[in-house]
Amino acid sequence: MIQVHNLMEEIVIFRVNQLYDEVKQMGSKWLTCDCENCRTDCVNYVLNRISPRYIVGARGATYNAELLNGGQMNADVDALALEGMRIVAATKRSFHQEEVFVLSEDEDCYFNFPVLFGSIFEGKTFEPLSGAKILLTMQNSLVQSVKVPMMCVSWENPISTFQSTKGKFTFWPQAIPATTLGEKKSFLFTVEISKEGYETVYHSFTVDLKSQKKLEKEMNSVNSFKIQDLYLFKPE
Repeated sequence: MIQVHNLMEEIVIFRVNQLYDEVKQMGSKWLTCDCENCRTDCVNYVLNRISPRYIVGARGATYNAELLNGGQMNADVDALALEGMRIVAATKRSFHQEEVFVLSEDEDCYFNFPVLFGSIFEGKTFEPLSGAKILLTMQNSLVQSVKVPMMCVSWENPISTFQSTKGKFTFWPQAIPATTLGEKKSFLFTVEISKEGYETVYHSFTVDLKSQKKLEKEMNSVNSFKIQDLYLFKPE
């Protein structure tokens, strides 16, 4: 299989960590935290705003070396990194100093859940709906609906929709230990969508999985599950 790599990831990760260390050493008052989660949020901020530079093998690395070592490229990365550092420092999430992953690798095999994603729309205008709250629950062995823990603390449950995300929401459920390798099982989920001034909507769906040997601790956007589009209506 062809291995494609974005060189910008290495450059941005290196430079963001370097800038955090430099600013911290300077004692800048605006930098109130430089934990791993804050640094990761800043890396994501930069990578989502700078053009990727993909390579395949050594020839690609050599071809791009001159460009990536250029002054303008470094200046662009630094400007975005400092901007991201200030934004992250001003809007730290409540879990920003917690351990990123909350599940240990003590079991022999797991049910690894895909990323669940969907969209919420206004029922009459069909426009993406911001300000909606989505809670994900799952039916357990006692046929009770329980709140689903997320694979990583940077994923929230419940989650809200925002204008910038155009009504979209995502969940990454925490993996569940399995009894045997290759075991097949169906999991029943329910999303509860609520917003002030609208009728609450409940939607249930099933995800079929086969247990795997490895605990997947890296998100794979290809391995995803699309929840049908959902609509909220105001009471008549």
